[in-house]
Amino acid sequence: MPQKVAARAIAEQEKISADEVEGKMRATGEGVAVKGYTWTSADGLRTYGITVNRPFWLLPSTYSADSVIWVPKRVGLSTCSSIPTH
Repeated sequence: MPQKVAARAIAEQEKISADEVEGKMRATGEGVAVKGYTWTSADGLRTYGITVNRPFWLLPSTYSADSVIWVPKRVGLSTCSSIPTH
C-alpha cells in the first residue's frame, strides 16, 4: 500500500500511470510509520525521492493502527541536463 501511494504521487507529477512508476521504484528506507522510495524516468533525466508516512494523529478516528492511511510526506526531484552515458 505505501508503495502505491508513492507511485501515484510521482505519476501525477510525470503525467504517466501509477503502475508504470510502481514497477520501477526502489525502496530506500523504512521505519515504523515511514517508508522511502526512489524512481528514475526512462530517459534518466529525472529522479524522484519520496517519503510516505502514516499520520498517527488520525488513529483516534480509526479502529486500529493498520487502518491509518499512508500519505506522501516529502517529494524531491533531481534533474540532469544531459543524458547519462553509463
